[in-house]
Amino acid sequence: MSRAWLRLRLTTQQEDTRDAAPERAVEGARHAVRAVTRRDPDADWSLLPLDDGSLLLWFAAAFGQLDRTGAEARRAAAAAGCVARGDDDAELWSRYAPCHDSEQTRKLSTVSSAFALTVLASGGLPASRRLPLAVAHMRQVSGLVPDRDRAGFLFACWKDWTCDATPAQRVALEQWVTALPATPEWRAEMGWSAEVRAAWRRYLDTLQVTAIDPDMTGTPLNYLLFEHAHLLHRRLGIPPGTEGLAARIVRSAALSPRPGAKPADAAVVGAG
Repeated sequence: MSRAWLRLRLTTQQEDTRDAAPERAVEGARHAVRAVTRRDPDADWSLLPLDDGSLLLWFAAAFGQLDRTGAEARRAAAAAGCVARGDDDAELWSRYAPCHDSEQTRKLSTVSSAFALTVLASGGLPASRRLPLAVAHMRQVSGLVPDRDRAGFLFACWKDWTCDATPAQRVALEQWVTALPATPEWRAEMGWSAEVRAAWRRYLDTLQVTAIDPDMTGTPLNYLLFEHAHLLHRRLGIPPGTEGLAARIVRSAALSPRPGAKPADAAVVGAG
């Protein structure tokens, strides 16, 4: 069945308020997703928080169901005190559209968005836990990259995500990574709820399935992993510099493992 994307932007009801209330936009998104998936449990959707506190919510719907899906989402968001308007930011959409152009990449974006929405609804990711989660995530992502490409993949992530850093800042970060202890502090458990842990596991399982047969996505595996890793970080509010540092840490550990170092894997980071 052919599907098209319905693009909505969720903000607060106050027309004269420049910045939306992020927590209200999150609640509006939860209501909208629940309403749409109640009728269509297999509906694909994608979430992208914006810097002004508003939130983009995209639904994949059959051409004949776009109006109905939009009406359901708008009513549900309004019940949570949000306004859901059509979004015409073609430039932003074109940036992320390749991440949604096959059935499997749509599924991956859906479970990634579901994990992020679950985290945001539970209060968001504290600043102190952004790097630990990014490191755990990049370990999982890079583990799906062929061995011969892994170091180059992680270097590309580091280089792209820290492109705004000055040479001096890059040197300082390199020195910081080199000085890390064998068992970094971010191995401490995150205190996640069972709901968050389950959403994390669903995301990782779907990521692995996607990597097993990348041909079905029509997108080169390394590019797909690069884009979806960055998307999840953005959904969680992890800054580019932090995700770049995480990639550098994982690369450093892979090339020069220190005695006694243990991986900050999903089970450790997601423990609750």
